[in-house]
Amino acid sequence: VTGAASGIGAQTCKELQMQGAAVIGVDRNKCDNVDQQFTADLSDPHSIKELVSALPANLNGLANVAGLPPTASAEAVLKVNFLGLRQFTLGLVEKLAHGASIVNLSSLAGFGWPDELEQIRELLALELDDDVQGFCASHGLDAPGGRSYFLSKEALSVWAIQQRWS
Repeated sequence: VTGAASGIGAQTCKELQMQGAAVIGVDRNKCDNVDQQFTADLSDPHSIKELVSALPANLNGLANVAGLPPTASAEAVLKVNFLGLRQFTLGLVEKLAHGASIVNLSSLAGFGWPDELEQIRELLALELDDDVQGFCASHGLDAPGGRSYFLSKEALSVWAIQQRWS
């Protein structure tokens, strides 16, 4: 469970443990209600690579709950809420057990994706180590009232729909 230290991530861990699951938590902060914790920064490509390498094989599922609120910088929001989660998920696929599930939390903020496909496609073309700050500036995402949070959740929804896992 990414984002396991607080909010929905912490509650997800608690619920999974109550159902008998052994829970691995991923967060930058200390996690409670986990059996094992891995510390990682989902805005940092190197941290994500180290995390994927350190995690065990044959995981039964991945719950991508980590996310920054709209009060964080636009660059950080896009990196953590979408680009980092995508890089982490793609890196982890080979370590998932056959029949494992992936859940991405996008919230109601992801519902507007049909109206934002052009901007979503541009974000989908970016990688975590690209000029995300420049992307934010060119789209006015770093201005007051910018929609980085909504865009991150819309992109996560569209990307997840596009995936074909075997």
